[in-house]
Amino acid sequence: MIDNVNKIKITAMVDMSKSFYTDFLPIVSQIKDNVSKLNINENNKSIIDDINKNLSKAESILNTLNNVANKASEE
Repeated sequence: MIDNVNKIKITAMVDMSKSFYTDFLPIVSQIKDNVSKLNINENNKSIIDDINKNLSKAESILNTLNNVANKASEE
């Protein structure tokens, strides 16, 4: 009984993680693309750099979440 409950919990976590990845990675990618098209001058260069750094962190978190979900679904 407990194994079945744990299996259901893992399956739900995997499904939610994959959905989150699938929904949000394209948004992060689109924002990164849009930011790259901005005209950057010295006044806003540090702001753009901060945006890019945070977008990279978000992308890394999403990729890690997806990798963990993929490994969990293999078990």
